[in-house]
Amino acid sequence: MVSCGTWVEVQAEKVPADTTDLQLLAIRFVDPGHPDEKLGPRYRVWFRNNGNQDIDQPFDVFLFAANDEKLSKDLPQSGVRVGRIAAGEAQCVDIRLPFEVYTMGRDADGQPAPFKVLHVLVDAGQEIKEIKENNNGAHLPPSEILPVDPAAFAVNPEQVEQGGEVTVAGEGFGPQPGRALMVLDGKETDLEILGWSDLGVQLRVPKLPQAAATEAEIIIIRSDRTAANPVKITITP
Repeated sequence: MVSCGTWVEVQAEKVPADTTDLQLLAIRFVDPGHPDEKLGPRYRVWFRNNGNQDIDQPFDVFLFAANDEKLSKDLPQSGVRVGRIAAGEAQCVDIRLPFEVYTMGRDADGQPAPFKVLHVLVDAGQEIKEIKENNNGAHLPPSEILPVDPAAFAVNPEQVEQGGEVTVAGEGFGPQPGRALMVLDGKETDLEILGWSDLGVQLRVPKLPQAAATEAEIIIIRSDRTAANPVKITITP
């Protein structure tokens, strides 16, 4: 049984000493890509070495986009080469599918529609000799893959005048606007949202009565009420 689509505490499978076993742990949605730049959706895959020996042989982690549960080498695909993984270590990689996955099918009106099933394979080329292979992969509808937890990376500019605009860069904010809070002197204030995407939020800072530069925090809250980490910003008169 493979737990995918959410990050849970997956118990390591017990394997005999001096044997090798790679296990798929989870997959999350990161961002949808961009049509103008011909970028497909990006996903994050977690996997673990359950054995007591390091794996120094490189191996591939691949994603395949399909319209059913049949896996074929001709499907649109992308992968990442993993150099090594230590005994007991869990790693994650980001993989972006080609843009063509958004036009693999047709909807009820005959318009192009995205793929219906995502196949995930750890050690896709079967380069690692393992004690078991049935925990290396999974397939599931994209709608069942949860987004990564929201995370804020940086704010630009780091110092902004009252009433000015600021952008918070990150990931996992979701496609639909949520909320943006500014915490100043222990008080929370909702910020005006000027733009929203999975990877960034553009905001307007309110005009405040402060007469000197003041440090504050901005917290992005996704539409499902999941909050990202706070980022610091300096508000100037």
